[in-house]
Amino acid sequence: MPVGADPRVRPPLLNIEKGEMMKHVALALLAALFWGMAPVLEKMGLAKLNPLSAVMVRTTAVVLVGLIFCGLIAIPATSGALSKLLGPDPLAGLDRRSVALLALSGILSAFGGQIFYFSALRMDNASTVVPIAATYPLVVLVLSMIFLNESVTLAKASGVVMIISGIWMIR
Repeated sequence: MPVGADPRVRPPLLNIEKGEMMKHVALALLAALFWGMAPVLEKMGLAKLNPLSAVMVRTTAVVLVGLIFCGLIAIPATSGALSKLLGPDPLAGLDRRSVALLALSGILSAFGGQIFYFSALRMDNASTVVPIAATYPLVVLVLSMIFLNESVTLAKASGVVMIISGIWMIR
């Protein structure tokens, strides 16, 4: 953040002068694209597999790709686009607490949540299951209030109402 900048003021979504979207928006849109493709592939992959087997296949693939990626970022001469995205030392700040919290996150979401999600996806249409599973921001809102001391704003409360309304509409 530039010196003297007000942290409460958010930068515009589109930098008109440079004509470029901000990096975080582009990355979030790429995440949405990838996450949007996954349920379709998962629904097709669950045709002959039970949910636990599907989670094991998915997890193994993610671990293998993750190990390859970790090998790439551990190369001493990180430069170019990867260095610009991750920073000069992507492993800086690695400590026990961070590892424990991220490991627990992976166990809860990538294993526990995935089994429930795959079970639901196997039983119903992807276009019904995915929006219901995507109500996790409601959980984030409550837990972030408790553990991160975040406040509820009118905009966040309105978002909760919209999420609940959307789920009611697709039931």
